[in-house]
Amino acid sequence: MLTKYSEISAVILAGGTSQRMGRHKALLDYKTGTFLSHLIDQLNPQVAQLMIGGSPEAQLYNAFKVTTLFDPPPYQGAGPLAGIYAAMRYCQTSFLFSTPCDCPCLPDSILPDLMQSLTEKCADIAIVDDGTRQQPLCALMKTELKVDLGAYLASGETKVFGWVEQCNSVVVNFAQHADYFCNINTLDEYQRFINLAR
Repeated sequence: MLTKYSEISAVILAGGTSQRMGRHKALLDYKTGTFLSHLIDQLNPQVAQLMIGGSPEAQLYNAFKVTTLFDPPPYQGAGPLAGIYAAMRYCQTSFLFSTPCDCPCLPDSILPDLMQSLTEKCADIAIVDDGTRQQPLCALMKTELKVDLGAYLASGETKVFGWVEQCNSVVVNFAQHADYFCNINTLDEYQRFINLAR
């Protein structure tokens, strides 16, 4: 049975335009629902508060009955860090977990493993490494970082790795779950993912 973390909120980053895909990635079919609905079903029982970060169109995600946050001005269109910043400002917990919407099946151990590493290393952010590369958008972080992130965005910077490198971070090895952290940007990549998931 999955643990409910009263001190963790989660944000599903779904604010991209999905230009290469040609349709909104969060709404791609997956199993009996969509990428987004599957992540909601998986994360809702584990966190105190769940949010969708960003929406390219008003009311696009209303049917999911989850709080949708828009990028705060003047950071609209500034990429996923703007979605994380909006979630940090909105949530009432000490920690925030973020994940892209195109990782619809997360390992069951992801929250406890990230929390354990963050605590043991006295870090401010714990980042997934899939064995090939780091996945900085799939991370658990202290919400007090909103001050640093706000300053970073205000300086005109939007690169995710650039901000993470400024933080006291720890990288957590999830190589045994590498297939869970695929980045799906085209219809061909989506079809390959669906074929593997069958």
